Amino acid sequence: MKKTNEKILVSALAGMTALQGMSTTLMSVCAQENNETTHVSVMNVKMSQKDELESKLNDSKKDADEKTLALDSAKGALSVASKQVEILESKQDEKSQLVQQDYQAMYDAINSKLQPLLDEITNLEGQIKGAKKDLDDKISASQKAAADLEEAQNTLASKKDALEQLQKKLDSFKDEGDLTKELEKATQEKDVSEKAVSDAQKNVDDASAVLLQATSDAANKKLALDQANQSLDAALADVSQKQKIVDEKQALVDSFNEDTTKAELEQAKIDLSLAKDRLSKAQESVDVATSVYNDAVSAQEKAQQAYDASCQDLENAKASLAQAQDALAKAQEDVNNLESQMEVKNEEIKGLNTKIDAAKSNVDRAQSKYDKALNDYNSISSPLDQAKKNLNDFEAKYTTELARLNQGSKGYFDSIGCSDLANYVFKVDNSAEGKLASYTNLGQVDDATSLKNMQASIAYLKECNEIRKQEGLPELKVSAWLMAVAQVNANHAKYNIEHAGVYVTGENLAWGYGDANTAASPYRGWYDEEKAEYLAGNHNFSDIGHYKNIVEGRYTVTGYAIGTNGQFSMAHCQEFLDDVMGVDDDVQMTVSEFEQSFNDYCNNLQSVDAKHKELQDAVKNAASSNTKDDTALKQAESELNSKKSVLSDLQAQLTQAKTDKKVISDNMDAKQNEVSKLKNSVKELS
Repeated sequence: MKKTNEKILVSALAGMTALQGMSTTLMSVCAQENNETTHVSVMNVKMSQKDELESKLNDSKKDADEKTLALDSAKGALSVASKQVEILESKQDEKSQLVQQDYQAMYDAINSKLQPLLDEITNLEGQIKGAKKDLDDKISASQKAAADLEEAQNTLASKKDALEQLQKKLDSFKDEGDLTKELEKATQEKDVSEKAVSDAQKNVDDASAVLLQATSDAANKKLALDQANQSLDAALADVSQKQKIVDEKQALVDSFNEDTTKAELEQAKIDLSLAKDRLSKAQESVDVATSVYNDAVSAQEKAQQAYDASCQDLENAKASLAQAQDALAKAQEDVNNLESQMEVKNEEIKGLNTKIDAAKSNVDRAQSKYDKALNDYNSISSPLDQAKKNLNDFEAKYTTELARLNQGSKGYFDSIGCSDLANYVFKVDNSAEGKLASYTNLGQVDDATSLKNMQASIAYLKECNEIRKQEGLPELKVSAWLMAVAQVNANHAKYNIEHAGVYVTGENLAWGYGDANTAASPYRGWYDEEKAEYLAGNHNFSDIGHYKNIVEGRYTVTGYAIGTNGQFSMAHCQEFLDDVMGVDDDVQMTVSEFEQSFNDYCNNLQSVDAKHKELQDAVKNAASSNTKDDTALKQAESELNSKKSVLSDLQAQLTQAKTDKKVISDNMDAKQNEVSKLKNSVKELS
């Protein structure tokens, strides 16, 4: 065969290179700078237009058959789903009845305990009236205290109203524990209110007493001050008088200078000195009285401030209490509204349950009518029914074979127990092996895994062993592992003129060659031409590597694959190994054994496929000639679906009503918690 650098090349990679530590991606490439020679592809085989049309026709027919099967399967699934819906509806009805019975039992139990609570509320009202009378008797200290007590009385009256409202609400409560808690809270609030009124009265009384004492003390001190001032005025007048006398006596002394007058002058001076002493003491008494009076006035002012602050605190507490009571009343009103909504929703649920019971009865009657119509219809046999039964029985029996029709070589590997190795080689992921597998489309036309191309590879395996026999070498066995590896590498080679280099094997690749045992066979280049090169003295592996792989005595197993209609025409790949390591489920057999095994598998699939299509055609033919009258059955089915639709709508309404009830219940719980917190706030402010 003529060599040229202008046509598609054939490259080789030998397993021995890996054993010698050489690169696993050695290959010969066309148009290299050193002008190395390459093997050329000389054959390009195309499908005829007739083959292409037949292939498209078969694909269309297969697609139609698959859609028919999918439709029949969907109908079966629909029937099963309908039965499951009926079972679930029955279970839902039983559950609803149990819930209703439990609800009624709880309601009756609560009603039986309401009367003791009513009696206790009556007793509380008597206690509140007694507390009111006791508070009325205590209103006597002052007008301000009386006003405070009147406010406390109003607070007690509001608590009484709250208890009366509680009595009115008892019927709407659904939990005995809630009633008890409300009653206990009301009692506690009554006690806290009484204590708050008593404390407020005591604070006002204490402040008033302190203020009265301070006022009385200040008045007494004012009286003492006035008396001291009077004594001071008298002393001043006396001193003035005595001074006047002294002055007069002094004048006399100065005028007469007699002993008697001098004696009188001395006495007057003594009297004046005594008067000054009394004046000094009077002044001291006035100073002390003034200081005491000022202290008394200061004490009175502080007492007045304390009294005013106490009154202001009381007013502030009343304002906060009034605000808390308003918020409590609003929250309680919201609770009452929610309770009314709950009653309405319960009535709605009760009405829906009644309608659902009636709708279920209608469905049961329609179901019975439909079952009878179906039984009547089924009792009349037809060619279509028999054809469908035959098809369903066949598909149930040959499920595995039918599933493998489109799996290509993967189905064959599964059939001989090599599922794990096939799953590994054909799995697409981000690993090197997975990326290589991404070029493969299992079972598709022109893919190396198609049964047609796998069938065609057997002739190349035979040709290889004939060559080895001529060389005096043992024949290679077929390895399922190497067959799968060859297929993914052949699919990769359809778009890449290079070795993928993922699996460490001896590997021969070729592009553009044709059928085995012909002048177009890749062995004309791999073996004939490269052997001639070798015998001529060229032992460069890049030139004669394909030949060396074929005649390598250490190799014991092989795998072969072809991918058709690739970017570079037909791609050929042959794998070589002396042993398959690390693959537990690999199956090895002679080429004859492999051919027999594979042909049996294909023949069986073809037989199953042909019979399946025959049965599908029988169903189609029977459908066109079916004469059974299904009018009554369709009417019964339509009526049944209508009744089920009504039931479904009612059940949807019931579900929504229960959801709404749950929302109302949650809101009631939240609002009752708010009421409880507000009551605690009122209690703290009271």
